[in-house]
Amino acid sequence: SAYTAELAQRFSNTALAHRTAQIANDGSQKLPQRIVASVLECLEAGTEMVHLTLVVAAWIAACAARGKALPEAHFTDPLDAALTELLSQQLPANETVTAVFDLAGFARDHAERQTLIEFVAVHLVHLRRDGPTLAFAALGIEGERQE
Repeated sequence: SAYTAELAQRFSNTALAHRTAQIANDGSQKLPQRIVASVLECLEAGTEMVHLTLVVAAWIAACAARGKALPEAHFTDPLDAALTELLSQQLPANETVTAVFDLAGFARDHAERQTLIEFVAVHLVHLRRDGPTLAFAALGIEGERQE
């Protein structure tokens, strides 16, 4: 889409001092209008949205990885305390996604909510089992590994 192309161009502009972690901040507030709404539109229209649901799963996985594989302060969210408590329970993927959606209010009362949860949960299973590089590669997404 035009938005995706614009983002790719902006992110590749080294003159912008925009940290990836800054983009990740406040995910519970940004994802509903930037990603979840788009996924719901795609579901209603019957169009492809698998990469968008991966974004939501990756955010959940990143929240769970803070303090472990990622530094604790790598990014922040207004729901940090509640997310940390919830994700420490290490629930199965579907239960985790449902609980995060309940906590953050994602797709509340939307007819396609359960379908969205199921797509996100499948990605979360792959991210937990295979890690991000293999989970992304399975969808044909490649990138350079950043250390």
